[in-house]
Amino acid sequence: MALRQRLESSVQTRPTLCIYLAFALGMWAAGQEAPTAPVVSAAADNQVFERQLNVVYFDLVNLGTKTITAYFLRIYCTAADGTEHFVGRSGQDMIDYPDPMPESGADKDQVRPFGRVEPLLRKRTGRNIFGCADAPVVNARVELEALVFDDGSSEGKPPQQQNLLLEARKIRRRELAKWVDRFTELRHTVDLSTAARGLYQDLVAANHESDQDPDVAARNQAKTAGGVRDELQDLALQITQYAKTHKTIDDLPDVLWRITELEKRNERLKLGAGSAESEH
Repeated sequence: MALRQRLESSVQTRPTLCIYLAFALGMWAAGQEAPTAPVVSAAADNQVFERQLNVVYFDLVNLGTKTITAYFLRIYCTAADGTEHFVGRSGQDMIDYPDPMPESGADKDQVRPFGRVEPLLRKRTGRNIFGCADAPVVNARVELEALVFDDGSSEGKPPQQQNLLLEARKIRRRELAKWVDRFTELRHTVDLSTAARGLYQDLVAANHESDQDPDVAARNQAKTAGGVRDELQDLALQITQYAKTHKTIDDLPDVLWRITELEKRNERLKLGAGSAESEH
């Protein structure tokens, strides 16, 4: 049970490492509005502003035929004098989120608190409101500005932010592709302890090597790749510890599910990065 709790905690906190767009993929400055094509494949419904929390909540509803893996918003606030102000943009990349564990029952939910949004489903989420003309906020709302779909195509996209998102996906995909086969092999290895320990040690070594890279641009990319390795390193360590008393992972369904999710995410990133990836 303790191992399962650690696994679920790792899955649920991972999005803070590389999924929220901090703009490059978070909130970017007000006063830089630009016209974009309208978004028709989704809607931001059931908007509610919580004044005590300074958060606007909404349902991201998929009205189209493709799964939504990322979205971009325009955020507006209403000050105490009744004037509405544009306060900035925000976005979220959800492609790395796992599918719900089958026995959790969450895979049957019509409204999920996080994750990709499949056709005709919805996701309940929210955004903090900052910078409302130095005045108390009495109301707030969001408008969808762009969507990115599971095949890497988009609707109403702001080009610069779209490119940043796709580039980050390519980096994560290239890093994950280096390791995913070795996790797959753990299902069938005859020596789980040696294989898991070797995988863990190689991930530690890769992180150390990246930390020593003096090239600033490479280090910025390494932070994105490092987020992937950190997650994989944590999983490899858990399997290594488990292998001290077990010869296979067949009786550990949570770990098997995590490995399956790594394989599926590898394929999602391959498709969701849009154009063909360079291997440099």
